[in-house]
Amino acid sequence: MSGVLKRGLQKGTRMLVEEGPGYTLDWIRYHLYERYREWQLGIETAEYRGWEAANDSSPENSVYEPVCYDCLDRVLTWLDIEPDKEVFLDYGSGKGRVVTVAATYPFREVMGIELVPELVTIAENNIRKAGKQLKCNQVNILVADVVSFSVPDNVTVFFLFNPFSGEVMRKAQENIHLSLIRNPRKIRIIYMNPISSPDPFTQCEWLNEVQAIFPGWWRNMRFVVHSNRFDR
Repeated sequence: MSGVLKRGLQKGTRMLVEEGPGYTLDWIRYHLYERYREWQLGIETAEYRGWEAANDSSPENSVYEPVCYDCLDRVLTWLDIEPDKEVFLDYGSGKGRVVTVAATYPFREVMGIELVPELVTIAENNIRKAGKQLKCNQVNILVADVVSFSVPDNVTVFFLFNPFSGEVMRKAQENIHLSLIRNPRKIRIIYMNPISSPDPFTQCEWLNEVQAIFPGWWRNMRFVVHSNRFDR
């Protein structure tokens, strides 16, 4: 028996005793779907990653942690995207999971920003591997600091999987708002955060909460989708 399989069986057995059969079955389904989607897309994005590659990184930036595929598919399907009209931006794109999956939907353009150049290289390689499955032809990831990043004035969907907090988050919000002032338009902001933490976008007077989507796997996480007050 391989070491990986042995550790998996040990964890599953312990979970069955501590959490019960229902939670254990959800855990098994979650991991099977994660592996299936990685195989389906031909990419490798599962491993966590710290900030050792970014020595000047702010402590308000989070480590790389991949969002679950089920959660991501659920929220992107819910968006009801207008084909070839909407532009998607992922903050803290890491190894490119979100950007790659978003590009399998009919966005006109998909982009990501990431502080660590090494992660951008990995993400670009993953995007190339998934190539034939992508519906969006314009896919780019930029090495950029959120604080100084000027939000393109055509972005309509913003995605944040708990990538930063504090002053970095405040600057990200300010830059989104400045983009809206320059080019008024309908936008949606998808933010995933721990339930125990306040959602920073609820404080933005230029946004309305639209819908909260609670993923089935993480007990302490949720997606919240916000939109602005804009009439065509």
